[in-house]
Amino acid sequence: MLEVADLLIENIDDDLVRAIERNARMRGTTVDEEAIRLIELGLANVAQAEGNLSHPHTSPGLQS
Repeated sequence: MLEVADLLIENIDDDLVRAIERNARMRGTTVDEEAIRLIELGLANVAQAEGNLSHPHTSPGLQS
């Protein structure tokens, strides 16, 4: 997983890198740990969105 985080950090905007560094300092974690946390959070959000698309009747935002 660290290789993925390293690749992402090498290819993302400097402002995003600074934000990840700031978050890591505030949380008392390393930049790698914070990058992984954000990746996992993003993946969880994608999985949730995909689940909502698969079952729109169970998504509160899509009920009529």
